[in-house]
Amino acid sequence: MIIELYGLPGSGKTTIAAYLGENSHFQQVTIGSSFELLLYSFLFFLRHPLRTVMLGITLCVFSGGFRLWYTKFMNLFLHHNAKYAKASLLTYAIIDQGHCQNILSLFERSISENLLRRYMRWLPKPDLLVLFHGDSEVREARLQKRGYGVRERWQEGVNKNFVQSKHLFQDMGFQVVSCPFGRSIEEVANAVREAIMTRCPFVYIVNARMPTEKAYGHQIIQMCAQFSALGLPVQLWRPYRKNPITETVFTYYDVKENFFVRTLGRIDFMKWNSLFFKRAQWLQEIFFLSSLFFTRIVRGTIGYTRDPSVAWLLKKKGAFVVYECHDWFGKSKTLALFFLRKVDLIVSTNRFIEGQFEKASFQKESLVLAPNGVDLSVFDIDVTKEEARKKIFTKQQNTVLDSKKIILYEGSFRTMGKEKGIIDIIQSLVFLPDDIMFIGVGGSMEDIEYYTSYARSLLVHKRVVLLSRVSHETLALYLKAADVLVLPFPQAAHYTYFMTPLKMFEYMASRRVVVTTDLPSIREILSEDNAFFCPPSDPKAMAERILFALKNPLISDTLAGQAYRDVGRFSWEKRAKKILYRSVPI
Repeated sequence: MIIELYGLPGSGKTTIAAYLGENSHFQQVTIGSSFELLLYSFLFFLRHPLRTVMLGITLCVFSGGFRLWYTKFMNLFLHHNAKYAKASLLTYAIIDQGHCQNILSLFERSISENLLRRYMRWLPKPDLLVLFHGDSEVREARLQKRGYGVRERWQEGVNKNFVQSKHLFQDMGFQVVSCPFGRSIEEVANAVREAIMTRCPFVYIVNARMPTEKAYGHQIIQMCAQFSALGLPVQLWRPYRKNPITETVFTYYDVKENFFVRTLGRIDFMKWNSLFFKRAQWLQEIFFLSSLFFTRIVRGTIGYTRDPSVAWLLKKKGAFVVYECHDWFGKSKTLALFFLRKVDLIVSTNRFIEGQFEKASFQKESLVLAPNGVDLSVFDIDVTKEEARKKIFTKQQNTVLDSKKIILYEGSFRTMGKEKGIIDIIQSLVFLPDDIMFIGVGGSMEDIEYYTSYARSLLVHKRVVLLSRVSHETLALYLKAADVLVLPFPQAAHYTYFMTPLKMFEYMASRRVVVTTDLPSIREILSEDNAFFCPPSDPKAMAERILFALKNPLISDTLAGQAYRDVGRFSWEKRAKKILYRSVPI
């Protein structure tokens, strides 16, 4: 991406260029030697032969004599050609004095609009043109302070050409950001950042089946939707996979269709898992990377991914790479860290993961902490417990439930066959009164059958209701219908240190009291001020905390209210803004 600064002398171009060069990923382009001048000028000619000839002819016609011709040939022609050629090889480049500035430097008098149009047609277009304009007295005072005199012979013509060019740039297809005098350096930088956001391609690449019933799918789609809502031209790239879900990602996750979805590849090795066994995953990874390798990615694209190998390939293709980490690496740690060494930004969902990257000698400047979030417009609904139960249960069910207390868990019941604590909730019913029921929402049919059978073995099956996935709107009603919401995670490494579960934020937004197992990962968000804690894998202790919560509604309501106030910091919009502020290369 090339940014060129344009404006009259004394307008602040050089100051802004130096600031952006020092405080962003953009590199200020300079030509430091005769060798560079000749080399890059020749490269410019090879890439733009006709443009070079036409710009050279214009220089000869309007140079104003041999002495001026030589000066302008060196400074306005060769140097500017070389700058553009060099900038085109950089991912992010700033040009202070470029071809657009020739409008003010080449012509010794004012020229007609038609002539200016013809000249501008041959100018190389930067990705963004930052146009400085404003009070001439302020500008002239700056020049006099620097010891520059006003060349009155051509000053009037230059001003007229500048005024004309301001109106013509957009007509000629230039992408322009207008910066009037009086703005601070930070304000100009923010204006440039906002302009880049709407023009810099943003690609979220995921090597997984999409849509998926897994929680990560919802998180990915929410981030894509939020990035797009903030003005980025977002694309989601996914592999070709056989999918039992026939809906689109927009209808399945119920989000606005404000970004583009692209499918890479035409072979799904995972459907032959029984044939290739564990090699199917490797084959899928290799084929997807091959498809990505042969896919054109515009230099300067923001590439966002959760796959280390994809992050490495994106960096090789000249993208600004953001890697989002939700777990630490097992046996593949050495290879994964090698892939991530030159990534521009790493997003960690909790402090423990961020700390692991710091221990691995990653720079703190390249790390950003951004826990998961919640859509408050979905889960913060103004519905009472009684109203919610009437909406989701039949009249006959409500008659039964009127005298019942409901403890509820939402989300998948197992992940990759690993226990998530549903057994502990079912076991806790043995220690709880008969008027307390457990409802689980979000399980697969296989898991529903498994845990129903387990509840039957403990003779508590009549107090257990297990349901498959529901829409988020319906899920919000289930949360409102509950008396207590449970996070029953066991003390496994992933749950203890790395997870930041989406359901935790959804619980907090529902204004219902939370009972959770006491794990370091949970403690990063919840505390004794907004939740009840119990030891992991201890059904009796869990039952005691649930019973205490039900018997002390004033304390429970206080904790639930605090959790609701705390979750305001964790909306998807705020998360996207935090990441985007660090992802845009200014």
